[in-house]
Amino acid sequence: MDRRWSERRPVEMEVEVFCCGREPSRRVLRARTRDVSFGGMFLLTDEPELPAYREVLLRFPCKGRRGAPDGYCTVRGHAVYRTSEGVAVRFDRIDLEVVRTLRDLLREAARASA
Repeated sequence: MDRRWSERRPVEMEVEVFCCGREPSRRVLRARTRDVSFGGMFLLTDEPELPAYREVLLRFPCKGRRGAPDGYCTVRGHAVYRTSEGVAVRFDRIDLEVVRTLRDLLREAARASA
């Protein structure tokens, strides 16, 4: 049974992943999203350094939003499970600018699948 409070949609974009531990290191992993929701995203990666239950910092394009002067959103989360394809990340807390970006991404994905 799926216990999501937000429907996930297929969204592909590149994400930079800073990991792992209480203070994410400067080591950057690159991954692509398979799907996204307001609660998290699934990252396609074969990187073994991204195990479940690790804290991560994600950085992804915000499409020029005014709250993201460099054009990127940043959100902290936790890798909650790992499969052979990649890792699922649950967002810990997201700010309004990230919510707006996710809303736009999810609307575009819904239109594309309709």
